[in-house]
Parts: sequence; C-alpha cells; structure tokens
Amino acid sequence: MALRRKTLAASASAVIQEDEAKRLATVTPEDLQRKLEAQMAEQASLQAKREAEELMKLKIPPVATKKTEVLTKTHCLRDQERSMLMAQVVRSWLNG
Repeated sequence: MALRRKTLAASASAVIQEDEAKRLATVTPEDLQRKLEAQMAEQASLQAKREAEELMKLKIPPVATKKTEVLTKTHCLRDQERSMLMAQVVRSWLNG
C-alpha cells in the first residue's frame, strides 16, 4: 500500500512537471509582455482608486472669503429687486 502511494505520488509529480514544462514552452515573450502590462495597468487602477478613496475621506471646509460673502449677498439682493419689479409689471398688466 505504501509502495503504491509512493509510485502514484512520483507519477503525479512527473505529470505535473511535464505539464508545467509544456506550458512554459508555449509561452511567448509577447504573451509575457502582455501579461506584465495587464498587471501594471491593474496596479495603476487600484492605486488610483485608493487615492480617490483617501481624497474622499478628507473633509475640506468650504472656502468663505470676504469677497465671496459680499458677492453672494449682492447677488441675492439683485434677485429680490428683480422679482419685485417683475411682480409690479404683472400687477400693472392685470390691473391695466
């Protein structure tokens, strides 16, 4: 029984070695280069994904400078004035 196991193991390892040798013999340099380029592209995409995730984790407060506050307020006031003027025009047409 032990002898049979040893012979089976030896024949199995021989078959595995033959298959490995055949596989390596059929691999061309172009195949290796394509495989390497694919691995490099995958690593680059993973790195970009990690960087994007890390940037998303950062919470940057909104920039509110004095200039932006002033521009926002004046813009809102102009919108209110324009809406009042438009309401006056509509009223004059209705009452016209």
